[in-house]
Amino acid sequence: MHHFTTEPLPVGDRYEAWRNRGWPSLAPVLESDAPGVPFDAVIDTLDLGGVPLSFTRITGLRYHRDAPLIRRDGIDHYGLMLMTRGAYRGDAAGIGFEGRAGSLLVGDFARACDMESSDAHSITISLPRRIAEAAIPDLARQHGRVISPERAAMLTDFVVSLHRNAASLRATDMPRLTRILFDLIAGAIDCDTTDGPVPVGGDARLWRARRLIDAQLGARDLDVDLLCAMMRVSRATLYRLFEPLGGVAAYIRHERLARAAKMIDDGASPQSIAAVAHACGFGDAAHFSRAFRLRYGESPSERRARNQGIVSSRDAQAGDPRDVSAPIETLV
Repeated sequence: MHHFTTEPLPVGDRYEAWRNRGWPSLAPVLESDAPGVPFDAVIDTLDLGGVPLSFTRITGLRYHRDAPLIRRDGIDHYGLMLMTRGAYRGDAAGIGFEGRAGSLLVGDFARACDMESSDAHSITISLPRRIAEAAIPDLARQHGRVISPERAAMLTDFVVSLHRNAASLRATDMPRLTRILFDLIAGAIDCDTTDGPVPVGGDARLWRARRLIDAQLGARDLDVDLLCAMMRVSRATLYRLFEPLGGVAAYIRHERLARAAKMIDDGASPQSIAAVAHACGFGDAAHFSRAFRLRYGESPSERRARNQGIVSSRDAQAGDPRDVSAPIETLV
């Protein structure tokens, strides 16, 4: 948990100190007008597995996000704001909105927005676009939507609990807590998670599952339980969807190895083989090498050396590349 407060600063320096904070602070994401009263801000930021949650108490401000700022900062996230105290109103790309304590505002940082708020306590959830749209495809149509306090109550209770118990959270807790967070967001928005640009003749659930897998390939805990929880389907349904593709485990292994091969083939990539394995969700480089050799008929090091036109003496002494007798790691 990262803590920021303007309290010890001279009154005249507080607004600029807040303005100069970096991402995931909203200060650089939204232009704001200097307040006409003494400014105060207290912000705790929790990184929940790559999803920043900011718990903020701040003086009332007017915010803007326009096309030049969007092009300049390139931040490609959704922002969900839970207002726990205060009120706000504004315009999101031509859509007027207003909310009160307890409500949830959905915003897209790639689109214009103007907003003003009273002195407020709020919780902002910053969702990377690729992961957010894979988990909740309908999110793309929610810019400027305000969710009632009643619909947002369970999500609010959960994130408030995260803040209260942040000191006891472990790194191993983050993936599961992130899954719960996405499920509660989907429930609050009450969207049809099977909507989206599904290929003609395709099954919407399989399309969404494949998008989720693509977004989570680097996560070691990517498994059937994770996919079922994020899609809200049974294991039997998931197995049936992937049966034409050889099964869930086979599909994930295929996609991980394909991504690894692409990374290895990139001659400009400085990553080690171990780093490639980790980035593609393999917990052990040796297991990764065996799986890669079974798929492609050569080890990752041999493939890299061949692509570079270099014969590695170390690889040449590593043994018969056809030796695939060692068991392959079960990925799912």
